[in-house]
Amino acid sequence: MIVCIAEKPSVGRDIAHVLGANQQHDGYMEGNGYQVTWTFGHLCELKEPHEYSPMWKTWSLSQLPMIPQRFGIKLKTDKGVEKQFNTIKRLMLGAERIVNCGDAGQEGELIQRWVIQMTGAKCPVQRLWINSLTEEAIREGFQTLKDQTDYQSLYEAGLSRAIGDWTLGMNATRLYTLKYRSMMAQEKQVLSIGRVQTPTLALIVRRQQEIENFVPVPYWVLTTKYRDVVFSAIMEEGDRGYKTREEGEAALATVREQPFTIVKVEKKKGTEAPPRLFDLTSLQVECNRKYGFSADLTLQLIQSLYEKKYTTYPRVDTTFLPDDVYPKCPQIMNGLRNYFHLMERIKGKKLPKSKKVFDNKKVTDHHAIIPTGVYAQAMTETGFLQFGGDVDAAQCNFAGMGATGNGVKGNTFEDVRTGLRAQVQHLKAYASSADLVNELVDPRFAYVRRGMAPYVEWLSIQNNPNGTGWAYDANYAAKLLSMITEVKAM
Repeated sequence: MIVCIAEKPSVGRDIAHVLGANQQHDGYMEGNGYQVTWTFGHLCELKEPHEYSPMWKTWSLSQLPMIPQRFGIKLKTDKGVEKQFNTIKRLMLGAERIVNCGDAGQEGELIQRWVIQMTGAKCPVQRLWINSLTEEAIREGFQTLKDQTDYQSLYEAGLSRAIGDWTLGMNATRLYTLKYRSMMAQEKQVLSIGRVQTPTLALIVRRQQEIENFVPVPYWVLTTKYRDVVFSAIMEEGDRGYKTREEGEAALATVREQPFTIVKVEKKKGTEAPPRLFDLTSLQVECNRKYGFSADLTLQLIQSLYEKKYTTYPRVDTTFLPDDVYPKCPQIMNGLRNYFHLMERIKGKKLPKSKKVFDNKKVTDHHAIIPTGVYAQAMTETGFLQFGGDVDAAQCNFAGMGATGNGVKGNTFEDVRTGLRAQVQHLKAYASSADLVNELVDPRFAYVRRGMAPYVEWLSIQNNPNGTGWAYDANYAAKLLSMITEVKAM
């Protein structure tokens, strides 16, 4: 029997469907000579300090630094994790071959390697490496399985990162907590230190200090309008304008009655290159700029789209595609049915193959984030709502509440209504500014529109506690729509 192990149940079921393993069991699926099981992310972790040495159980400066002679892993303390691991172990110990179907990346390699090591399985292990979860990609991946040893350096890189994080976090947290305990309000408070969290916190604090210490300095600019074109006076280098109103008025007086002469007009021909494809960071920046999404929300959304087979693997750091994707582009574009009107000009034409897009040398484990060509529709299972044409199809993070397919837990109707009203009041206060033109240019309108999402989903829970279907209360939704319309009409 061949045992395949995926990183999530949803991915495992997709793979099982393609392999013909359709018989459902507790914790795995079976059929056609395959058993497909899965983890829930990290089932294993590095051991705690006291599990290496009893002397490290007590926090003491004299025991630092703590560096084990050999690092070890353990199973996470969780009944659900233990149950699933026992299932995986039983399957792997009876397998003739194992296929590692973890996410194609450093972290995915580490997660599955640790589990396989913990089971003690000795059979050969192969690696499935795919960039999307479409049936075609999965079939191609199983036709080109590679030996696990081909990815040994990737595993060792992930292991080194995990050990580095442990060494820094465990030692620095104890050091700073013990050293600055007397300065803390609560004696037992822990000063948590981490490779990512501490520099990130420092950036936030530094930026907040800059904001608090900023002193606005008024200045005046001399401008004139001629044939609907605004011309501004050229200032000395480093000056944004006149420091006092009197200086500006004096400058105005010297030129007020003088003839206005256009001394030079330049015309230049130029070309504008298309924007680069997205990696995860650039996608997060764009979604924050355009929709006001946080980086975490964007990651959740693109991960969800990947798991639904609509987009390729999201955790990437390149904006390029390999050459072998080029012949697949027409098929991918044919799947973008909602955007046919934007592709009319290139319909039937050969797609240019630019080095700014297709470059094998710029692609390592994964390529840029692109659609898979699977038609995206009816996205409601994880909080994607389309409602009266006014609510964007997006997961919501509104007024501190998240909308997911599991419902808005712990929030009442009053919570949602209060949050929406607070957002509307904020927009009213801002509406006098010339910067606020409409909901297309200000992302906060998108939050108001998406504020309906958790509200309507909350109603579905209240009216259908047994999950019998979506409910829609027209009266409540009409109140929300009227509030949104009120803001839009300003």
